[in-house]
Amino acid sequence: MGEQRQLTEAEYRRIPNGGVLKTLPTGLSILRRTKHEWTIDLEGLNRKDLATVTNPRRGSKFLNSWTLTQYVRYIERRAAQLDWTRETARALHTFTESNPVGYSRGRLVSKIRIELSGGFLHAYPVEA
Repeated sequence: MGEQRQLTEAEYRRIPNGGVLKTLPTGLSILRRTKHEWTIDLEGLNRKDLATVTNPRRGSKFLNSWTLTQYVRYIERRAAQLDWTRETARALHTFTESNPVGYSRGRLVSKIRIELSGGFLHAYPVEA
């Protein structure tokens, strides 16, 4: 099995919510979770409204500057650092970055949680 071609941002954007953005050589698949993506309707919200749309139910949001390409590369790199494979049991790991990555509960945050469940990976900004 050859090396998987890196998709373009436009190709990633065509993948629906819950679809696989990339399957890693370890057998793990990175999922698209649109509820954690920035949308134009978030621009200019006041703090109270931003807190509502970035709560745990609606999902924290990555900054507008986080592309799906960046998201895939980030998860791919971090999953490799953690040595996670298809055989790894359900797991969570939180990384602290040097710069803000998104909003959670209306607050700008610098932490990203990666979740592994059933061979699938996704990530989202968190407060702690």
